[in-house]
Amino acid sequence: MTQVRTLKKSLPKIRRRASWRTIAALSAGLVAVVCGPVNAGEGDTQPVPPPVPLFVELNAVAPRGDGCRLSFLIRNRANVLVRSLSLEVVLFDADGRAGQFLVLEAGRLPAGKSRVRQYDIGGTPCAGIGRILVNDVAACTGEGLGPARCADGLTTATRTSIPLDY
Repeated sequence: MTQVRTLKKSLPKIRRRASWRTIAALSAGLVAVVCGPVNAGEGDTQPVPPPVPLFVELNAVAPRGDGCRLSFLIRNRANVLVRSLSLEVVLFDADGRAGQFLVLEAGRLPAGKSRVRQYDIGGTPCAGIGRILVNDVAACTGEGLGPARCADGLTTATRTSIPLDY
């Protein structure tokens, strides 16, 4: 205890104040970096547009030659035209191993409308598909749209024995 007091007494007063100010400045800078500006007003940020509510349902599967025909119901629940929608999907086998990676072009989806799209998957029998994963939205174009905005509002369902996940 005595050594600490002696050390403090030996430091000049200006040195102690400078250290305190330096620590205070560094602390304020750290808070600003971590928390952002303290006085940011509402007008300083742009509003984040809501996600586009898209619904994708695996509606039917049917054998097609040596492969499988997948029928999807795609519903645009938004009040905006989706000019073009592409979904990256992964087909998993019955053992859960990722097999084929595909990009399914859904095309144009009018506001508030549903469309059925069919895709023939050659060389993969329906019984060999254990699960389908919508891995990402590869493209989503339209007024103010983009893949991230469409991906944020995407939901999935299935009417078949093959699970469809997102």
